[in-house]
Amino acid sequence: MKFTRSILAITAACLVVTLGSIAHAESPRVISDVQLGANGSLSGQIVNPQGQPIASRAVTLKQGEVTVARTKTDAKGNFTVAGLNNGIYTLETAEQASMHRLWAAHIAPPSARRGVMVVSETGTVRGQAAGLGGLGTVGTAALIGTGGYFFYEEVIDDDKKPAS
Repeated sequence: MKFTRSILAITAACLVVTLGSIAHAESPRVISDVQLGANGSLSGQIVNPQGQPIASRAVTLKQGEVTVARTKTDAKGNFTVAGLNNGIYTLETAEQASMHRLWAAHIAPPSARRGVMVVSETGTVRGQAAGLGGLGTVGTAALIGTGGYFFYEEVIDDDKKPAS
């Protein structure tokens, strides 16, 4: 007897919606306290996940929706922005954003850091997928990331050969 076992679009859509919402769930923002240096300067460094500095990386500092400063990292991944006031700022790179509460030195809490270090994530997806035939890990990650739909069909032929 031949029969076809299909995973239909509805099942795929449910899987994509569920996994997509998990993958894109936004975690609460953590705001770090940072003490400003002389002249209201914020210093920092951008490194990759292995701790190597990232040179010539664009850095944007915003307060709310207003861009306050733009700069690039030097050969050692360092940057400095001067002329800042107390307040909450968003530091953006091409891959991510982080929030920081900046304090003048004389009013900064003892836990405030003297600068920021940003570990630049590249959005790499790692994992394994089983039971999805030729779709594989890369295809599954692409499917989840794009919110797409897929049809997967497997034909199982368990007929006995004719006796004659």
